[in-house]
Amino acid sequence: MIKQIILIINIITIYEILFFFNFFKLIKKNVNFYKKIFSLLKFKRVSDYRKEKVLFNYSKNLFLISLKIIFILMICLLIIFISNFLVKDFYSLLFSIIGFFEVVILTYVYIWIKKKLI
Repeated sequence: MIKQIILIINIITIYEILFFFNFFKLIKKNVNFYKKIFSLLKFKRVSDYRKEKVLFNYSKNLFLISLKIIFILMICLLIIFISNFLVKDFYSLLFSIIGFFEVVILTYVYIWIKKKLI
């Protein structure tokens, strides 16, 4: 029973962290920068000097966004590690088939409740 309570707390905490840091917008930005880089490399009429400048700016932005994504994922993993430290065999629940379905169902229930309240 304590494992399920910790699982519910983890789901709520990680869900709120992902939306507080606009995680999914960062992923979209990351993909868009990759698309821009590939489209830039296809252009034949643009000079190499201009490509270098633009590519450097895209790469810098891509690097910063990727660091933010890694930071957010590390926070989420830290929460899971702390939960496993507090409750033994938390990983076995989290990575089992039943645990997977619990996470999915509880996440949808939390999203549904949150939408009803707001």
